[in-house]
Amino acid sequence: MSSALLEPPFLLFEDHLAPSSAPMSRLYHQPRRVLEARRIDELADMLADADRARAQGFHVAGFLSYEAAGAFEPALTDVLAMPADDDPPLAWFAVFDDVRLLVRAERDALFEEAAGGTFRPARLSERQASLDGREYRRRFAAIQQALARGEVYQINFTFPIEWRFEGDPRAFYRRLADAQPVAHAAFLDTGAHSILSLSPELFVAGQGCHLVARPMKGTAPRGRHPTADRRIARALARDPKSRAENLMIVDLLRNDLSRLARPGGVRVEELFTVERYPSLHQMTSSILAECRESPSLSALMAALFPCGSVTGAPKLRAMEWIARLEGRPRGVYTGAIGFAEPDAGSGESEGGSRLRFNVAIRTLVIDRQARARMGVGSGIVADSRAGDEHAECLLKAAFVEEVAEPRPVFDLIETFRWTPDEGWRRRDAHLDRMRASAAHLGFAFPEERIRSRLEACARRFLAVGTAQRVR
Repeated sequence: MSSALLEPPFLLFEDHLAPSSAPMSRLYHQPRRVLEARRIDELADMLADADRARAQGFHVAGFLSYEAAGAFEPALTDVLAMPADDDPPLAWFAVFDDVRLLVRAERDALFEEAAGGTFRPARLSERQASLDGREYRRRFAAIQQALARGEVYQINFTFPIEWRFEGDPRAFYRRLADAQPVAHAAFLDTGAHSILSLSPELFVAGQGCHLVARPMKGTAPRGRHPTADRRIARALARDPKSRAENLMIVDLLRNDLSRLARPGGVRVEELFTVERYPSLHQMTSSILAECRESPSLSALMAALFPCGSVTGAPKLRAMEWIARLEGRPRGVYTGAIGFAEPDAGSGESEGGSRLRFNVAIRTLVIDRQARARMGVGSGIVADSRAGDEHAECLLKAAFVEEVAEPRPVFDLIETFRWTPDEGWRRRDAHLDRMRASAAHLGFAFPEERIRSRLEACARRFLAVGTAQRVR
């Protein structure tokens, strides 16, 4: 497999929770053309071009920055800060003939070949947060006043952290993805910027007339050991504040999806599900919509963008407050990154064409001047506390710095015992301990591969018929 596949421009979308035998990566390279919008008045035509490309049988993939919302809501056109010339544009899509699907082994081989022994270790330095604790509390107080007056019910307040970056963004993405396996990861290199997205949050996915959204709202850290971890997860699931925030965003997204759905076609599939990730727990809900027809990209984004989980409620008023308080463009952060297959009429997809966009959280943008930026934020409601919210923001940035920091060279070792009568003794308890240690120390934990290797060992041991120890 040629390492030229990872030369810009290219786009890689990955599901790191996919079974090892299934394709985990979608690789787009060698675009026919690139579509770009730097001004609000260019965006509608750009999305229309993308829709025409899909109708002609082509794939499109790329991103919308948060400020692209001004194209869908006239009241925001003069409110949102626009990107600078050296920032990523409002929207960037590329048009492709096809997509290459990769299983994990193929994807790993591609990165190894691209490295060729020349990837430099990544390093972040000269950290600079745009808000210190004092300024954060001042703006937090302004939000609390707006909440008390009833102007808004929730505001997702964010700020960027910047670093100086050294190394190869491809190598850094791989390390981040291995340490933080998520279902909606993406790595885009447009030539001007590298965008590394380790987002666990689905904005919208669809096939044909069916759409699903999975907003996340509610966060808690992982525990130091399995018992503490389960206790934290249960507490998050019952937490009134997290449930209220989550429900507020679910209601907002139900309303947005109803713009596309047939009457009665929107329903909540899951509510307040707690998902575990290497460094934190997230509360997630799922909303399904059956549309009147398969929506175009233009219609989809006009109805839904940006995701309500990164704005607050009511959506428009919250976004006006965000523009006033944050005072700078968010850029790709809290926008959407994804792909759309050719329209079903082209014969490329069975059951309708597929599309999927993440919510671009946990997303790092690196420019060619070696500047790296990532936004962090949290949802603020009436009973929020400034110290807790500020700490949550910093927690969300920690995973990037942990992966970038040089780590002592050591391995995690666990000893398993297998007997012909019992099989693997206390296997799940051993795996729980490994999982907790890996999360605490920043190691990847490929549980499915470990279980598969244990099963393979057990088949060999059966032929021997004696007790065995495995490390």
